[in-house]
Amino acid sequence: MARRGPNEGSIISVGPNRWRLRKDHYAADGARRWIDETVRGTKKQAEGRMEEIKAMSKAGIIPTGGSLDEYLHEWLDAIRPTVKPKTHYDYTNTLKYATARYGRLRLQDLRGDHLQKLYADMLGKGLSTRTVRLLHVVLGSAFKAAVKWGRLAYTPTDRAIAPKQQRREIKAWCVEEVRQFSALTNNHPHSNLYQFLMYTGLRRAEVCGLKWSDVDIDDNRVLTVRRILHRVVGVGLVEGSPKTRRSMRQIVLCSSAAIALKKERAAQLGCRLSAGPAWIDGEWVFTNRFGAPIDADRLTTEFKNVIKDTSLTQITLNGLRHTFTSLSILAKVEAKVISDSLGHSSVSFTLDTYGHLFPVQKQEAADALDQLLKLG
Repeated sequence: MARRGPNEGSIISVGPNRWRLRKDHYAADGARRWIDETVRGTKKQAEGRMEEIKAMSKAGIIPTGGSLDEYLHEWLDAIRPTVKPKTHYDYTNTLKYATARYGRLRLQDLRGDHLQKLYADMLGKGLSTRTVRLLHVVLGSAFKAAVKWGRLAYTPTDRAIAPKQQRREIKAWCVEEVRQFSALTNNHPHSNLYQFLMYTGLRRAEVCGLKWSDVDIDDNRVLTVRRILHRVVGVGLVEGSPKTRRSMRQIVLCSSAAIALKKERAAQLGCRLSAGPAWIDGEWVFTNRFGAPIDADRLTTEFKNVIKDTSLTQITLNGLRHTFTSLSILAKVEAKVISDSLGHSSVSFTLDTYGHLFPVQKQEAADALDQLLKLG
């Protein structure tokens, strides 16, 4: 048998219309590795696949026969040390839409039109544009890594178009509904927590992550957002840092928010005395009757059940954050102050999200300009 030249590889028949392709390559550590792949079809088709493997190898791409599912698991393992546990879980949960459809497909066979069909089918099943766009972003990150690692020649998401974001209708309570809810939950175990959310606009994970060392309600009425607390499936409650740098912020509390905290501190003292040695001393602001922190997911479900059979507008727990914003706008608080309180990335984001709630201020501005021109 003639000696194979460099970059040739071998094709061996291993059965009727089955061919084993073998080609060497050198890994990042300099070690010689082998690419083994079985092709079904004619010898001409096997030779065609070998030419593809040679071309990819010459271009610095490792022509593995690994599937999309295998690669995404490898990528998720690689990024685990660099992202928050909740982020890693969210990525894993989002990628299930791609692996359920194309998981067995060879990574290097995935094309942009595959993804375009997947996005259309997801929307057709009633999934939100936000979910589809998130999948597009996460896959994009995974494929960019694949290009850097020499697994792909290009990023398939660059050849697919994510759907345009459709903003959800923001639901918030009016002043009268806030009063109704306050009366409804006056004796509820989480009454102070609900009131605090409406008075501060904190995210649910932020309020669950508060500790008494983060608040000063006796002298300055100031709160500092330093951490979040959320549930990661398979792990439990996990402490983490806020979403962004601007989310780590200091908030001046209104007197009603400070009163809610003082009530909660007094109630917690009673629970501590009742629990005795069973009390869990974690210094959390909002706890169950034994001192354990509140689970934001359970809090969300509980809130939904509290308002389910009422005449109140059916909002989510995050709707209390929207209610805070709506009432702040109604009270003519400046957009910059509201944005800082919410921990938004910018004032423009706040205006873009809640701009429709500013009609009164817009009319006043128009009237002021009209008056100015008349004076001129």
